Amino acid sequence: MGRRKKLHTIHKNESQVKKLPIDNSTGITMQYQEHNPSIPENNIQFGRGGKKTRGYTHMLDVWDMSDDEFIVVEVDALGNPMSSEGKTLLSAIGSLVRRHQCAPINYLSWKDMHESNITDMLELIQSKFQFVPELSEKTKRILKDNMSNKWRQFKHDLKSKAYDASKTEEEMAANIPNKRVDPSQYHDLVHH
Repeated sequence: MGRRKKLHTIHKNESQVKKLPIDNSTGITMQYQEHNPSIPENNIQFGRGGKKTRGYTHMLDVWDMSDDEFIVVEVDALGNPMSSEGKTLLSAIGSLVRRHQCAPINYLSWKDMHESNITDMLELIQSKFQFVPELSEKTKRILKDNMSNKWRQFKHDLKSKAYDASKTEEEMAANIPNKRVDPSQYHDLVHH
């Protein structure tokens, strides 16, 4: 695997820019089975699952940064984050909304989410990212919209992984597809 691109970071009391890796290097193993012509086609059993994927990112390199270190994100005139740092910001938002403490999944809609939860998430983002130019209302709106979309997608993925028409709500609620999900919140999600 090639080298990872370095992010531009800056310490709170320093003017020098330091490089930080985007992600942790983890080994990925792929499993595959070659076609064997000696096995008759009618004896081949296909697994129930689909393609193996890596899963959601945790963005530990961002959340484990020291308090005096920031990732510098450039923002365009419309308020959109740019470059690889902007991409890292959006990935970090995705990991943030998948935390049950920050964005509970038991709300029916993002509009029902407490404003304090959204504000807390924005403050957490501002504690790890420094925006150039300063964070504007347009950029905050874009970040909130991104949070909303990623939160709804996460809820959809959870529900679609565990939904089975032949099972009752209690049986589906007992089989939580992601260990980071709070069981009581997941029960409410399955109920709706």
